Amino acid sequence: MKNKLVTIVFILIELILFPFAVFVFPNNRILQYMGVVIAFIYSIYSSFKKDDQLIITVALFNTLIADLFILVLNKYIEVGMIFFIITQLVYFFLIFKNEEKRKAIIHLSYIGLLLIGSLTSVIILLKDNLNMVIIESCIYGTLLITNAIFSFTNFKLFKTVSIGLLLFIMCDLGVAYGFLKDMGLIYIEFISNLPFNYVWLFYLPSQALISLNE
Repeated sequence: MKNKLVTIVFILIELILFPFAVFVFPNNRILQYMGVVIAFIYSIYSSFKKDDQLIITVALFNTLIADLFILVLNKYIEVGMIFFIITQLVYFFLIFKNEEKRKAIIHLSYIGLLLIGSLTSVIILLKDNLNMVIIESCIYGTLLITNAIFSFTNFKLFKTVSIGLLLFIMCDLGVAYGFLKDMGLIYIEFISNLPFNYVWLFYLPSQALISLNE
């Protein structure tokens, strides 16, 4: 009963925080960061009662550090991306260790092929604008996409994690759009004129769901 009460309180806090972080104060980075901190704290609590929760807590901790650099401090983006890559490596370990040998080999093959393909594409298409953040984003994106795909192949074990990783992808598509827009490579008026924070529309729920790990 106590465990359920804590979970209900956590969900209520995130639900109350969500409209303020996304719609009311869409540019308030501290408010948004609070949502990630709360998810991490809940994950620490849950790590005492779930087998894989400690691994997820480690992943959320790295997310917390990454967001500190990228979201709160808004500098040292390259360092923040390293911590996001570590986050996805932790999720990879979580998923990989629960896979049978055949699926694990396929998982590794997908990572290799997607990484080679993404790096080759950005080198060809963005050779004049290539930088460390773009290279890091390819590594990070490869891990995130493959983690999401293979978590769904074991959905019974990773229900909320699978959905959380999918929302993570939706969030990062918004981040990628903003990055490419700032580089002058793309502009979609509808997205740019949205009156709310479309990135956090997906990101905050993703962190909450991953921390639940039900």
